[in-house]
Amino acid sequence: MVDISPPTSKVVTDDLVPISDSIPEDQPIVKVSFKMTIGDIVDSNIMQIFPIETAKNIVAIMTGEDSGDKTDEQQPEKPKEEPIVNKEIHTQPEPQIQQTVSEQQMQMQQQQYAPQQQMQGYGQPQMQSYMQQPQMYGGGQVQQYAQPVEVHQAAFEPLTPQNSVPPIKNIDLIMDVPLDISVVLGRTKKSIQDILNLGAGSLIELDKLAEEPVEILVNGKQIALGEVVVVDENFGVRITSIVSNVERLKSLK
Repeated sequence: MVDISPPTSKVVTDDLVPISDSIPEDQPIVKVSFKMTIGDIVDSNIMQIFPIETAKNIVAIMTGEDSGDKTDEQQPEKPKEEPIVNKEIHTQPEPQIQQTVSEQQMQMQQQQYAPQQQMQGYGQPQMQSYMQQPQMYGGGQVQQYAQPVEVHQAAFEPLTPQNSVPPIKNIDLIMDVPLDISVVLGRTKKSIQDILNLGAGSLIELDKLAEEPVEILVNGKQIALGEVVVVDENFGVRITSIVSNVERLKSLK
């Protein structure tokens, strides 16, 4: 992989132009050039210039020769172990520490038994002393007893809205009222000039696709969607979906 930066243009007026501001003129350099061809778009020679030290580092990284040198350089020198001169100074305080620990344990035991005897002497029930003893032996930790938790059943809202439609009264009185059912294949808009130019054989393109459901209307109000079928050499419509009761009641108002 070659990291190639975008080219920059520069006007050259003299024959000798410094290569780079960061590379001195008297410093040896390494030139790497290769041909780059991209279809019929680019056919050019790419040239890269490195200082000697940079080129050596790149070669060392590619060949893996610098891993051992860097590892040796990164490892710090181990500190020299100094001899222990006074061994008795470190070993003498151990009996004193053990004696101090034993004295502290004796004092803790005396403090633990003293409140227990005082509470029993006042005539309090023995259950309180038994409950306090684990707290003292545990290093002053207070025991926590689980209290009964009141559990309530989670109440979730229904995913579908409940349509609170009031019951229709005296609907039997209008059961025999005739209704006009019509099917709308599609609609379109035309100008007056287009309407006047219509004749036999003219085609009118509707806004409905061939397999789209058609609208089923009752007295001009949509109540369902369906598809056109043929029944005994007559056109019919098969209902595929019904408009909700709320929407139908709104359309009938």
